[in-house]
Amino acid sequence: MVPVDADLRIDPSATKMADLKELLTARGLAAPGGTSKEPYVQAVRQLIDQDQKCLDSIELDSPPHRPFFEVLDFRKAQDAEVVLNTTLRALFADLIRSNQYPELATAEAKANKVLQKKADELSDFVKRYRADVKDVVVRPSVDFASGYRNVSIHLTDTRGSPIALALRGQGLHTHLRLATFEWSGQLLSGGGTARRVVLFDEPDAHLDYHAQRRILGVIEEYAKNGHVLVATHSMNMINRVSLENIVHLEFDRNARRSTPRRIQTEAGAEAVELDRIGESLGLENATVLYERAFFMFEGETEARALPRMYELWTKSKWYLDGVRFVNGYNNEGAILGARFLHRNGRPVIVLIDEDTTVQKASQYKRQFSRNRLEGQALLPAGRIKVIGPHCFELAFSSACWSRAIYRATGGKRRITKAKLDALRDRPSDFIKHLSLRSGGLSKVELGVALAAVIRRSEIPAQLSEAFDAARSLAQ
Repeated sequence: MVPVDADLRIDPSATKMADLKELLTARGLAAPGGTSKEPYVQAVRQLIDQDQKCLDSIELDSPPHRPFFEVLDFRKAQDAEVVLNTTLRALFADLIRSNQYPELATAEAKANKVLQKKADELSDFVKRYRADVKDVVVRPSVDFASGYRNVSIHLTDTRGSPIALALRGQGLHTHLRLATFEWSGQLLSGGGTARRVVLFDEPDAHLDYHAQRRILGVIEEYAKNGHVLVATHSMNMINRVSLENIVHLEFDRNARRSTPRRIQTEAGAEAVELDRIGESLGLENATVLYERAFFMFEGETEARALPRMYELWTKSKWYLDGVRFVNGYNNEGAILGARFLHRNGRPVIVLIDEDTTVQKASQYKRQFSRNRLEGQALLPAGRIKVIGPHCFELAFSSACWSRAIYRATGGKRRITKAKLDALRDRPSDFIKHLSLRSGGLSKVELGVALAAVIRRSEIPAQLSEAFDAARSLAQ
């Protein structure tokens, strides 16, 4: 895409200052004045940016009106002096490029002119050896912005004695590095003539938890005037940024290489609410990226009973298998959370009560129903597991519940199997009776009680199949 105005299809940096001045005057614009060329270059670049664009091909010495990016490489900045020198070098370059010292720009132009004159003489020497060569073009460049060398850090203690950094422990070096990063971030956050790409590799290495939180604030300062790329294994850092800003490198053991993958979000509410939804579901970024499978459900009874029953059935620990249990009860973002996980290749199994499949979902506070999971979360039918009759609690025998209440109350209360059997066609009355006869145990406490007494043979087939499916997906 180039300017529609053919006169603006130029590289201002490679154009003579007199021609730039003439171009500005022809368009009724005041020339910047002075002997420095850079203000003229910037004024013409602004004209180029403002002009309408069309698709065409032009030949230029260098790309025009592209934003200039400078790389600040902190990947090996484990030493405070590296941070100090990298920062001051960038600041020095800014001072030169910003034309705050026009005498330096003038000296730079004169030096370029002298070198160019001497370099042009090379053509005569080459032609002595090669008659088939017509011209030799050499373009030397003097860049005062690259003239910064380095500086070292020297500390003294409160008594005025020098501190031998080489002999001090990791703690002082770590805090000195963190302080230098904070100083650097604030110093460079105000912007300059260049936008920056700042590179970090494990910037929180060897930092305590408090310092890890502060280094994230430093990174945010750098991001105000450019882009920041951070390579990290730190769960704290991963969990403190938006999922949309994470590129996850997944290692393919067969191909023996890592593949970068961006988290995919849909335009609209999901992109805005995703972090809040994840937090309400107990899903931190590291969980979304590293867990192998997600077992979603609704209900406090299930929340307490399912992990224990998983271990009883599979004879394995759910957290070792990489299965994460997620309670979506009374959470309006649960469907969106399930959809997000599924769309991003995170395997999901959802356990729903049977009554949500035969009655209108609007009669329940619950979010999960087969229609919503298939139509909105886009889950395949095989990922949706149904338990019943009616609901989770009724999937277990009356004898099992009788033992659970007896144990939970320390043998003080007993509930008869016959009474529970008589209430099985009225699920709400069944659960109320469990709570009443147990002395007011909550659904959370009922779940704990059930998990404590259930035998492997008493786990319903519907539930054991869901456990097997989750474990299979995780493997």
